[in-house]
Amino acid sequence: MVYQKTMKTIKRYAEIKAEIKRLTAEAKELEPEVTKLIMDQDGEKLETDYATFSFVSYKKWKYSDVLIASEKDFKEKLAILKRSEETNGKAEKLADGVTLRVNLKK
Repeated sequence: MVYQKTMKTIKRYAEIKAEIKRLTAEAKELEPEVTKLIMDQDGEKLETDYATFSFVSYKKWKYSDVLIASEKDFKEKLAILKRSEETNGKAEKLADGVTLRVNLKK
């Protein structure tokens, strides 16, 4: 009985995760159509009974190889300093935990 309940829970969890993946892909497919509807209206936002859709601007940067190398070097040095503090007790542990990873079968 416990095994059946356990398997039912696991099956349902996997189904939900698969549905989220499918719905995310479907939403991505619909995004250009929603974008066109916004642009056809006024180009800024589209208010409906379901939600308000609008554009949010962002910037994306590509940095020089020198800066990227410096950043990598800094991160490596910082990681060493953090491990040192963890080892010698200077760093305060706030939590220990685990997270659930699910790999859906296709």
